[in-house]
Amino acid sequence: MRIQFVYVQSSIFFLIIVFLLMYETEYKQVMPFKVPIRAPLIQEYSKFRSSVSAATNQSIVRDATNQSIVSDATNQHIVSDATNQHIVSNAANLSLCEGKVKLESLLDQAFNQPVIFFIETSEKETISGRQACALESAVRNSHLHVVMVRVATHLDLTDVFTCNFLTRFVTMEGLSIYSVDLEELALGTQMEGFFTSPAALGSPHRIPHMSDAARILIISRFGGFYADTDFVIINSLAGRTNQVGSDYVIEEEFNAQHQLMEGNEISNAIFQFEAHNPLIECALDRFYAGYRPDLWAFNGPKLLQKCLAKVCGHETLSPAEMTKENICPGRCQGVQLTHYKDFFPFSWRNNKHLYDRRTLSEWEAFFINTSAVHFYHTSTRNTETDKRAFRPEHYGERMPSLVVLADKHCPFAFWNSEQF
Repeated sequence: MRIQFVYVQSSIFFLIIVFLLMYETEYKQVMPFKVPIRAPLIQEYSKFRSSVSAATNQSIVRDATNQSIVSDATNQHIVSDATNQHIVSNAANLSLCEGKVKLESLLDQAFNQPVIFFIETSEKETISGRQACALESAVRNSHLHVVMVRVATHLDLTDVFTCNFLTRFVTMEGLSIYSVDLEELALGTQMEGFFTSPAALGSPHRIPHMSDAARILIISRFGGFYADTDFVIINSLAGRTNQVGSDYVIEEEFNAQHQLMEGNEISNAIFQFEAHNPLIECALDRFYAGYRPDLWAFNGPKLLQKCLAKVCGHETLSPAEMTKENICPGRCQGVQLTHYKDFFPFSWRNNKHLYDRRTLSEWEAFFINTSAVHFYHTSTRNTETDKRAFRPEHYGERMPSLVVLADKHCPFAFWNSEQF
């Protein structure tokens, strides 16, 4: 009898444990920031490696019907080897995260669908967590083909995060990564010779200025969106053409016509132009001819602002004229100024508030009319703002916006990078 009673007690205790575990599982599925993302993602990565190895005798190569990571003339995926179409000389290296992967040239590509470009103009051969977040969030949300353009010709697979990110995302149709020779990109344009000029090479702002030039050249040639790699894309960007935004608004002000003034000048951190749009061609014409190596923003946002005034038929544009009603396709050769909250809910002048701690619902309400959020990594590098993003459990209920957005829109990058 006693044994039977102990058995019943044990059974009841076991059922209670099962019930609590089931409750915890349901709770984590409903409540934000509690999902243990790392484990299933690593498992998915392992499954991917195993399935590829089994299907192709430990080769990473698949045929075109299986959305391969290798490329042929039609599918335009990220890499190829001209002799054997393998992603690396030893295809098994990718599964072992060894060696380097050679990137195809951007200049050999043609895009038949709307694109968003991200650019890395340093020689780095690895992908950082923040860059991966920009790419992943764009793949998930932009409804555009996502293209990263890198000056480096290879990616280093010995960097575990880079290798894991590649094997997770380059098999998706939404992401391609290419290399570009900047001097070759500029051949036959008004910027020919710029990238090897003493002025550019000697500039204290060499890397950002080369990025300023590269984005103009790429969008002039291909058309599409450009975005800095410290953006998080949180909503669709599909269907937009020739759009610019300003990152100057701190407090909303209205002109005499009761129109919202959208800032003093437009930003070059994100924009969309059709190929050869008059504004981007104006920037192409003036960039090298008027280049100032000593001024960080002169060749970027300030140049675009001058060209915006030109296509709108003005010498300059006052803050009162910088409204959506004034800067519109009918008056500015197809160009539309967006509401500042669309791309820049925080100005670069008060971007520290991106790191204020708010609840999930407060941040969601704040970003309700926002498509992309800029985190101003370069311009805030030397400030006292703590830009690190820790795991959600570090904060409790109130968190910085980056933690909220990264967990939702780039969970792989956020949970799998050692530093974010």
